[in-house]
Amino acid sequence: ETKIADSSESSAHSASTHHHSASASASASASSSFATESPAVALPEIAQDFRSPYQPVRSFALSRLHHLLQTADKESLASELPTILAALKKGLNDDDSYVYLAAVNAMVILASTFHEQVLPILLELFSNAIAPLDLRLRVGEAIVCTVQYMKNACVK
Repeated sequence: ETKIADSSESSAHSASTHHHSASASASASASSSFATESPAVALPEIAQDFRSPYQPVRSFALSRLHHLLQTADKESLASELPTILAALKKGLNDDDSYVYLAAVNAMVILASTFHEQVLPILLELFSNAIAPLDLRLRVGEAIVCTVQYMKNACVK
């Protein structure tokens, strides 16, 4: 039992170290470790890491998802949209700032790629008066960043 706990802690430390190096080097060298991931292979792994009790592992999972959203083709992501949205909503609710900020950043990429499907969901969450204030603020940040990212492309 001790060995399992020790290996979990070392993998969390390893993910934390990798996460910090990924942040520091923008995405050039750190992202090369998962540069050619396909959604079908990566998403189950990301989902498993996202369930971790360790903040660095959850944050790194969202960073991987962010990278996947930037690099995968839209068609391969479209079938996984409900799963991705559910994971990002959960990330937006996380108490840890590293995790929810990573979720906001990934949500911006998702919303800019699938704006017709995702922006209405975000607007509904934002305008839900019974939703927790923290969630509404985080969703609002994702909406503002998405609009800034897309500039005039999202004007209808």
